[in-house]
Amino acid sequence: MYSRWETFKERRPAFFNIDPKPVQGLATQTRNCIACTVADDFENGSENVVFRVRFVDGIDWIFRVLGEKLVSSEDSKAKIKTWVATIRYVKFKSSIVKINLLDSAPEGS
Repeated sequence: MYSRWETFKERRPAFFNIDPKPVQGLATQTRNCIACTVADDFENGSENVVFRVRFVDGIDWIFRVLGEKLVSSEDSKAKIKTWVATIRYVKFKSSIVKINLLDSAPEGS
């Protein structure tokens, strides 16, 4: 993963400061020290990147990170609020998908 990730970052400067390695520690800490790994694959859009986190108990998380240039803009804060509202709506209205929203705000917002 990391060689593919490094190549991706070279081509996409907005993601240059994102490091998937700390995701593992943050996810483990958030789930009361249940061990996990960051899967080798990742997906990206024009404004974000998504990592899959796999815990030893079989639970998978999707970890979404915004690119650097968007985190500080007011538009990105509004976009995050829209994403969160959408996730909450799907969680409320759907019996197909189990969704847990852990954190939705960048630091300082």
